[in-house]
Amino acid sequence: FQARCTDPALDSMFNVTKIPTATRGFLAGIPENLTAVVVSPSEVNVTWLARRLRLRRMVRLVRDEVPGFTSRAWRVQQGCDDTAVRNITTCMLEGLDPGVPISVMVQETCVDPRANSPVLQSPIFQWTQPGRWRIYVGTNTQSIRTSVNILDQAARCTYVKECCSDEFTVCLDSVPTVPNRAVVTRADVLFGWGQQIWLNCTAPELAHELPSQTAVQPAGLSMVSLDSTSARAAFLLLDSVGDCECA
Repeated sequence: FQARCTDPALDSMFNVTKIPTATRGFLAGIPENLTAVVVSPSEVNVTWLARRLRLRRMVRLVRDEVPGFTSRAWRVQQGCDDTAVRNITTCMLEGLDPGVPISVMVQETCVDPRANSPVLQSPIFQWTQPGRWRIYVGTNTQSIRTSVNILDQAARCTYVKECCSDEFTVCLDSVPTVPNRAVVTRADVLFGWGQQIWLNCTAPELAHELPSQTAVQPAGLSMVSLDSTSARAAFLLLDSVGDCECA
């Protein structure tokens, strides 16, 4: 610092203060496009897209005995423990037990841990054979709709509920960061749900094995006028939406 005057000859001496500072590089971007393809009853191939080129990549695995309530500790899975060395964004989870719900966590890690990316975690999923798997949706009390990464391409996903007369629709789509997504919407009322929901998904190659069911005619159709040019329609889907899961 220096006090300066109109006459430069009267400027003060410099007062230099040295303050130690710690800097880090850019924060690593959160991984995107996480997929998990069941290759065999004991193998799942996991891939993701790295936002920036970093020195290390890491995949971890958790087993959930009671989805949404109890989880085991995260651990690096055999077959994915050398992704940091190989600098790749794919790995094969091996030696898994079919039927046990698991969740995968991916994080871009750096030499300076302060620059590590946020964690990208998959939904809890479960399988017994290739081409058929379950995705845990859980509860959603905040709105009538939620979306979930279904991890692989599906011909159809149907919902499984715990009880009651709650009705839902399941629409499959994709967004730039989630190539395989399901949007679950409450269909009978205009609020969310408190029970645990799962999705049973079937791969396109097994679509011919899916049962064909005709949808039940919607009931309780009502129209409410909003203004001179628009109106809101409401209806119930009753107990079956048939093959048209997305209504």
